[in-house]
Amino acid sequence: MPKFIYRYKYLPDGDGLRAVIGKRTLKFTHPQKFNDPFDCMPVCEIDLPREISKIHPQLREALHLDGLSAEELHVTLSKAESGMRVSFESGDFITSLLSGASVLSLSKIPDSTLMWSHYAEDHKGAVVEFRIDCSKKFSLGTSHADLICLDVHYSRERPVMLWDGNPSAPNTVLENLILTKSDVWAYEQESRVLKSYGGEGIFKYDPTALSAVVLGARNENQEELVALVGAVESSLNQAIPVYQAKFCGRTYRLNIPGFKYRTDSGVIQSAHPEER
Repeated sequence: MPKFIYRYKYLPDGDGLRAVIGKRTLKFTHPQKFNDPFDCMPVCEIDLPREISKIHPQLREALHLDGLSAEELHVTLSKAESGMRVSFESGDFITSLLSGASVLSLSKIPDSTLMWSHYAEDHKGAVVEFRIDCSKKFSLGTSHADLICLDVHYSRERPVMLWDGNPSAPNTVLENLILTKSDVWAYEQESRVLKSYGGEGIFKYDPTALSAVVLGARNENQEELVALVGAVESSLNQAIPVYQAKFCGRTYRLNIPGFKYRTDSGVIQSAHPEER
């Protein structure tokens, strides 16, 4: 396993970009504010057993099931299912699960024409490269400042969250709730930094993760941004190279002269790895 992985943040040319570079801050967003309405919207199903011996002790205690007759048990479980169904359909269940969560979206690639168009102000913005220390493993208590991220999985079908009265494994909840998206978004090659408490906002990250900056092919503030990066280099005593993307003269591709493309799991991190 590599010691470091590299991830990229596409940004418009504005105060946010300058804060990422100059103040070493990043914006974390609540999952239910994502631009994809299907994001964090799993299929919720209910399958409570009717035999009390098969019902998890915690649920039996919560619903006061022990000692009930068969008829009383059926009525109580039916009411519980009805309540959960209402909670699923209204969205209250998912909202509750995500109440304190926030997410930072990054990409594995710095040269996606669509990403530059959608998230970097039609190529007038920039991409910031982060070098992330893999020795710091992800857990629900991981500091968001370390930018430890998990890859998004893309699927044709929405994930299923089953409520059967058993406690859900945290990793299963993460996979089904936050880390699965429609395959129409696969071009983004997204990784997500998860912040499980405290809600959304702008937060500091470990400045040693700031690795490079790629200016868009239409960026008009090169001198200012190069000077800003230079000042940060001096204050942090670390090299932060600046590159500028260019439109290829013969194909619908972006080139980044001088840029060193990284590899992830043996694959070159580019929208066009066969050309790098």
